[in-house]
Amino acid sequence: MLRIVLDTNVLVSALHFGGEPDEILTLVLQGDLFMVASKVLLNELSGVLEKKLSWPPDKISQTLALLKRRAELVNPKKKLSVAKHEADNRVLECAAEGQALCIVFGDKRHLQALKNFQGIPILSPGDFLKKYRTGHWS
Repeated sequence: MLRIVLDTNVLVSALHFGGEPDEILTLVLQGDLFMVASKVLLNELSGVLEKKLSWPPDKISQTLALLKRRAELVNPKKKLSVAKHEADNRVLECAAEGQALCIVFGDKRHLQALKNFQGIPILSPGDFLKKYRTGHWS
């Protein structure tokens, strides 16, 4: 099964706005994709849902519990300093530790400029879905 890391922007979009990120999260929740996450990434998600989107605490707790049940939680041992934004390095650390085959990243200004990290492609939600549907992984 395809192991992926979804960055916080993609998860927030999936949970709050829908669209292509929601399609990807649905595939994870159905068991068609395997999500790799870390406590740091889920804490970042919790903070965004609470502070920026004003989600109630019980809804955040339920959402995080569901994600934890459907994801492999890793604890990256190696700290990276590849990306300009520290939070982006946490995504890369998670992908490396969890042996992800793809990183789905929502912010074009940041990680997508890398194109890949240690051979792991970094794709937008739309590009990921195109590759997933056709089964083409390079």
